[in-house]
Amino acid sequence: MDPFYMRESIICNPGDRAIATRQVEDFMLANIKKGAILIPYFPEDKFCTLIVVHPQHSHAVYLDSGRDKKKDYTHIRALLNDALTGFANKAGPLKVERKSRGGLVLTHTTNFPCLRQSKEDNGMDAWYAILQMQEYIKYADDMLLPESLRNRFANMADAPDREIRKNWGRIQQFICTIILQDVNNRSGEFFYGYGLPPNDEIELRLEMSRDERPFNSLEGCRPFPLGMPTTYVVYKGRVPGVYDDWEDCRRQVHRFSGNSYKGYPTRVEAEGRYARYLAGEMRDMRRNRMKTMAFVMMVIVTMLVMFYVIVV
Repeated sequence: MDPFYMRESIICNPGDRAIATRQVEDFMLANIKKGAILIPYFPEDKFCTLIVVHPQHSHAVYLDSGRDKKKDYTHIRALLNDALTGFANKAGPLKVERKSRGGLVLTHTTNFPCLRQSKEDNGMDAWYAILQMQEYIKYADDMLLPESLRNRFANMADAPDREIRKNWGRIQQFICTIILQDVNNRSGEFFYGYGLPPNDEIELRLEMSRDERPFNSLEGCRPFPLGMPTTYVVYKGRVPGVYDDWEDCRRQVHRFSGNSYKGYPTRVEAEGRYARYLAGEMRDMRRNRMKTMAFVMMVIVTMLVMFYVIVV
C-alpha cells in the first residue's frame, strides 16, 4: 500500500481516492487472517494519525497524538467504508456488519485516548505514529500474558517527552535495517529494482504532498540534497568517456565485466575528473613501461653473462 495516497490532499480527488480504496482493499485481503491492520494517515499533510482498522468487526480507531487540533476525516472515512465493502464482497460475510445506504460501514472512533505530544505542531507526528504502532503491538502481546505480568513495562502514554525521544534512535536503527535488508537487497520483501528516482521526481512528489519538512542528517536539519548527476564519466566500459545522458552511459557499462563509472552534477567537473583519470592512467602506463624495459634489460644482461661464462 503506497503511503503517498494516504493523504487528505490526495484522496480529496475522486480518481486518486479510487486508487487508494483499491490499495486498502487489497491490503485487507492480503492480511485477512489478522485481526487488525495499521494505516498511517496524514489528515493535513504534516500531521499524522495512526488508524487501527478491524475489518471483521467493522471498527476503526484513530490514534492522533495531536488530537487537540480538530481534523476533518470525511474523505478517509468514505475511503475506508468503500474498501470494507469491497473486502467483504471478496472475503465473505463479516463477524460484525454495519450498513448504511446500501453499503457496509465502519464505526469510526476519532477521539480515542492515546499518546499525546506536548505541542500542537512540533513536526514529529510521524514519529509519534510509529510509537503508537509499538504501543499497540506491545499491548496486543501483553494481552497474551497472565494478568500479573501485563504491567511489567512502563506505559508510554504516561512517559514524558524526554523518555519518548530515547526510543527514536532505536526506531531509526530499525528503519535503516529494513532498508538495507528488505529494500536494497534483491531478495528483500520490499526490493525496489527500478533504480533510484531522480531528485526532481522526489521533490515533485513532496510538493504534491505539501511536505515541507527538512531532511535529517547526522549534522542536523538540512534542505533537500543536491540534484542528481547530469553528466556521467565511464572510466571502464565499452567506450570510456564523458556522457550527458544516463542511457548512453548505461549502454557502455551494462554487462561489461569490471565496469567503472560515476555521475557528477556538472559537465565541467566530470571533464576535469576524467582528465585527471587519464593523466593518472598515462603515468601508470609510463611507470609500467619503464618497469618492463628494466626487466627486459636485466634478462638480456643475465643471458649475456651466462653466455660469456659458458664460452670462456
